[in-house]
Amino acid sequence: MHRPVAVALLAILLVACGGSATPPGGQPSPTAPGLGGGSAPTFEPSGPFGGGGFVQPTLRPSAARFRVVNGYSSPPGGPSAVDVYGGYSAGEGHKPLISVPFGAISDWFDPGVFDDQGNAALAYYPAGKRSSDDELISKSETLKGTERVTVFITAGDETNPSGGRYGRLSMVFEKGTDVAGESPEPGKAIL
Repeated sequence: MHRPVAVALLAILLVACGGSATPPGGQPSPTAPGLGGGSAPTFEPSGPFGGGGFVQPTLRPSAARFRVVNGYSSPPGGPSAVDVYGGYSAGEGHKPLISVPFGAISDWFDPGVFDDQGNAALAYYPAGKRSSDDELISKSETLKGTERVTVFITAGDETNPSGGRYGRLSMVFEKGTDVAGESPEPGKAIL
């Protein structure tokens, strides 16, 4: 079986069986690295557009929880760890919220929000890269703070300027106020 297919099947099984990266006690980590204790990181853009995109926002804790399943593998480099940044892009000197090795599922983390309306964005890059040519994909959401979201990243069909493939995201909203129906009980899934 090809590794990306195995990773995708593992991720689907994990979600369907109610598995999680929640630590003992049943509560996800309160914050992602860089969002600890209520002191949000401040991002200083490397230029007027923060590395080719929008100016980096100051993030505040959101109470939402995300995790990333990394199935990104692109020619010519093959499987890659993925860095996830809070904002629309990353610039020189910016630190990722998390880095996810290929084939791994991250711990739950708080993606942070920019404003009182709950606007948030995450930008995904191959590990260690930050130029706009390397960006795999970015996605914005308006969060209420009740969401539990599993994000699957894989390679898309289009080639980016650096020669790799753009990323493709699939998101599963496991819990939140906008999800139709009720969340399943532990160990069960809604298919």
